[in-house]
Amino acid sequence: MRYVTLALAITLLCGCSSAVRRDDRTAPIALYRDTRHVLVVNFQPDASVAANPRWSALQASWREALRDEADSADYQLSVQDGEPRATDTLSTLVVIEVGAGHSANNRVGSDGEEWITSTVRYHDGLTGQLLASRRYDSEADGDLFSSMGSSEVSAVSEQIVDEITGALLVARPGGSRPLSRPPTTPVQPPEAVPQPVAPAAAETVAHVSRPLTQEQQLMELQRRNLPYEEYRDEYRRIMGR
Repeated sequence: MRYVTLALAITLLCGCSSAVRRDDRTAPIALYRDTRHVLVVNFQPDASVAANPRWSALQASWREALRDEADSADYQLSVQDGEPRATDTLSTLVVIEVGAGHSANNRVGSDGEEWITSTVRYHDGLTGQLLASRRYDSEADGDLFSSMGSSEVSAVSEQIVDEITGALLVARPGGSRPLSRPPTTPVQPPEAVPQPVAPAAAETVAHVSRPLTQEQQLMELQRRNLPYEEYRDEYRRIMGR
């Protein structure tokens, strides 16, 4: 982890620059290649943020900024209200969790500043599977929501879309995409139950199974949500560094 000074806001809810601690993983996030161009955004503010009367206006501005960034990247974007849930179409579900509070009692050297945590989670929209996440912790010296301008909203929106644009695109594993059946299609008879495989045969099959590709290994690494040091070592091993 490291501190990065950003004049954008995941200073989010304040209009001033702040020290932002960002997850310092060098590997890009991994997304399914058939979902990147369709984005569904869902905002999840914590209780203190949601209770602020200025949250609705900020959320509306943020949605528009995300829509502008998505349009620039030739992505389709829609907004999902309520609790995050799987979509009916191939898409990347982007859940933005926004939290705020006073840090005097639980952050070293904070001198009582207010802080903001913004976690962006990237899900496969069709299945709801969590694919990756990015977290930002910022300490602000101003009041939350004060002087929040369009430049700050645009900056954080650009970061989110850039993360998607630079994502590692992997193939969807077989069986993870539900198959739809037209209403007029007759119901197929049940398949015959296969006979049990003898232990020796099963062992032979296991020995000749294909090893995971580099893309599949990176996808599995994203799912494991390891601590940074373990993640870094595993990433370097997979990439052959």
